[in-house]
Amino acid sequence: MADDIELYPRLIFGKTALDEQKVLLVDASGRPIEAIVVQQTTLHPSGAETATVTGSDVDIEPLKAANFYLDVTAVSGTTPTLDVKIQEKDPVSGKYFDLVSFTQVTAIITQRKNYGSGAGELLGKVIRFVATIGGTTPSFTFSLSMVGKA
Repeated sequence: MADDIELYPRLIFGKTALDEQKVLLVDASGRPIEAIVVQQTTLHPSGAETATVTGSDVDIEPLKAANFYLDVTAVSGTTPTLDVKIQEKDPVSGKYFDLVSFTQVTAIITQRKNYGSGAGELLGKVIRFVATIGGTTPSFTFSLSMVGKA
């Protein structure tokens, strides 16, 4: 019958223009029933870095919790070190505060850190990463990503 209305909600999977994976629960006419359920974001695509790098601001509203993944696939130099942290931006002062710090890297490794699963822990609206590289002629090939949940 042409006048029948689909009453069952459905999940819509897709990617944004920034290649972030998102999942929405929508009604029969495509209107969101809930906010974003899951968001995957690449903070640093796999690539070599030889000096400290600071990532761009990433708007992660309305996420409340996230897993952060650091994958180091190549290391060279004399006593190379890599310190990676995720920072949250204070919306009033514009200053950044450390949210998550990975264990210092000196060799190939994969690490995961989570934030927002405990009482009183909520992600802010804007985050970025800082990867501090030290040593003599150091080079690290790494990727950094996040999977967040509203």
